[in-house]
Amino acid sequence: MAFTPHGANEVRAVVDAAPGRRLIDITSNHNVPMTRPADLAAIILDLVRDRAAASARNVD
Repeated sequence: MAFTPHGANEVRAVVDAAPGRRLIDITSNHNVPMTRPADLAAIILDLVRDRAAASARNVD
C-alpha cells in the first residue's frame, strides 16, 4: 500500500505510540497472503521469534 506523506506519518505515529510495535514494509497489492505468502510467513515468524526471545529474557 502506498501511503501519502501525511498518511505515512499517521501510521508511523500509531506504530511509535506503544513499545514493541514495528512497521513492516512489504510491496504487494491488497491481498498480501495470496501474492506474497512466503514473505508474509517470514515476517510473522520473525515477529514470533522476537516476542519469544523477549519473554525468555523477562523470566525471573
